[in-house]
Amino acid sequence: MRYPVLLSYAAPQPLIDALERDYHLLGPLTEMTPAALPAGSAQARAMVTKGGLPIDAALLDQLPALELIQCYGTGYDLIDLKAAAARGIRIANAGDANAPAVAEFATMLMLSGVRNLAGYDQLVRSGQWNDAARGAMPLSPGLAGRRIGIYGLGAIGSRVAQQAEALAMAVGYTGRRQHPDVRYHWCDTLNELAKWADVLMVTVRAGDNNRHAVNRGVLKALGPNGYLVNISRGYVVEEAALIAALANDDIAGAGLDVFEHEPWVPEELRNDARVLMTPHVAPHSEFAQRRMRERTLDNLRALFEGQPLTCEVTG
Repeated sequence: MRYPVLLSYAAPQPLIDALERDYHLLGPLTEMTPAALPAGSAQARAMVTKGGLPIDAALLDQLPALELIQCYGTGYDLIDLKAAAARGIRIANAGDANAPAVAEFATMLMLSGVRNLAGYDQLVRSGQWNDAARGAMPLSPGLAGRRIGIYGLGAIGSRVAQQAEALAMAVGYTGRRQHPDVRYHWCDTLNELAKWADVLMVTVRAGDNNRHAVNRGVLKALGPNGYLVNISRGYVVEEAALIAALANDDIAGAGLDVFEHEPWVPEELRNDARVLMTPHVAPHSEFAQRRMRERTLDNLRALFEGQPLTCEVTG
């Protein structure tokens, strides 16, 4: 039997091919509204979605047979968890499937930004490379011997910490709880962590509880020599406060893979050479995509065969 599965977005083609092979695929949706649901959606027992797409009670009301919301990545912050629980709908994600890829990308943003990789690349491409032009660029403080403060020491943050140690950095962190089994420096608050750190790395799991957590006060605490990296969700950083901090030289720069209103990026950030930007691609590696696809397909198979789910979200 080809069970109906609803796809909420334009997923990577290998995932679409696998879903079409094994299931009666409905979608992808053009928008996350009840009006956009294709015919037959009321019979769908599973939905495949991605983090950052809202799934609210009004949409779930149109899906009476739905048993599982499977997130292709790790984020589930815009799913109405209470509405899903009230309808008996289970939620699962890809767990740590993309953590190695995202962590290495985060470290790359830190390295590239602090060492001014974009500036040096442009110098070569411009044809103006000479000793005088190169010497006019400010010296990088480097990373060895400096401090990285990690906001969210989960699957991604812990990997960033290991990579930072390999770069001879001191590691500190904060988050929902202290981890007694790690030797890193613990800070009770995000402000305290920012004041301690030279680089503030945002790897926290996103949710309404940390919207605009990195605000004007945190950026001020990071200081004029501090560097911000965000690969979590754009809204964890208060974008207006970041723009103001850069304008006032309250921080040295930022590496951003995520933005508050994607795909729109404020002109002030786009025009600031101290900001290194990428279009939300931290998990875009063959390794990560394969693992996320495998987790998604494994959970669909488990649902329809009555087996336990992998990486089920319980709260």
